[in-house]
Amino acid sequence: MRYVISIVFLALLLAGAGVWVSSHGAPQVQRSSDVADGRICAEPLTYRLAEVDPRFGISKEELRNVIAEAAAVWEEIAPRRLFAYDPNGALGIYLRYDERQGTWEKRQEAERALEQARGRYDRLVQRHENREHELQTRRAVHESKVERVERMTVHHNQRVRAWNDGAIERTSRLADQLEEEARQIARQQQRVEESLAEVERARERFNRTVREMNAKVEALNQQIDAFNQQFARGGGYNKGLYEQKTAEGRLVRSITVFQFHDRDDLRQVLAHELGHALGIRHVDDPAALMYYRMTDENRARTRLAAADRQALREVCGW
Repeated sequence: MRYVISIVFLALLLAGAGVWVSSHGAPQVQRSSDVADGRICAEPLTYRLAEVDPRFGISKEELRNVIAEAAAVWEEIAPRRLFAYDPNGALGIYLRYDERQGTWEKRQEAERALEQARGRYDRLVQRHENREHELQTRRAVHESKVERVERMTVHHNQRVRAWNDGAIERTSRLADQLEEEARQIARQQQRVEESLAEVERARERFNRTVREMNAKVEALNQQIDAFNQQFARGGGYNKGLYEQKTAEGRLVRSITVFQFHDRDDLRQVLAHELGHALGIRHVDDPAALMYYRMTDENRARTRLAAADRQALREVCGW
């Protein structure tokens, strides 16, 4: 009997890449009188830690280190410092925890749960394959024993007929041999019955894993569907925002980070928004730090792309 199980291929749909948000519009470089004479980059832009929500799990000291690394991305090609920490700095940096970070953390938990469920399923598949191999082996052993008993029986019956027909000499020695053959056949038949019982037990274990796999793959697919419905909507999420406005006759600047998933991601979000703080708008190169969204090409970038360098030179008037 052939046992067939259909395994459903599992596809985990992941939500789209992170989208940058800024106060700037279409890709272009800001131009102003400040830019024209280079005043915008003449002195370091001072920044301060304005608000750090503890739910992000990052200390202010560590955040300052990450900001310094983000600033260093821009300062690598600059002839002078572009940013400087000052407790009373002009640029306030905020880490504000809202549903974006909460959703990300829930998604991370859901992904870990999916990985664990997939791991349990994979182990079940391995157990199923082991039991399939066991069943095939026991079946082959059983069939070998059946063939042996059949050969022994055919040979014995031929000798018994020859005895009955008088075709061979009827001696007490031959009679003893025939009786011993009959006893050996009986013992072998007992072994055949025992091996058949082992085959049946192996078949039941195999069928049990088939049922478990069908139930597990159905549950896993339901879990994946639930994940996709909850987290795979839309094109991504907004990670950060640079804003500047005039309040009480003075310019107020701020960078607000709403979501990041690790230290490298935070550094990239900050570096992107620091670029906006320098006056750089989005560029149209997907490999650039100042592209309007995260891509596979610019993710975890630690050095400026050519488009970023050109935009910085134009803004600073170098």
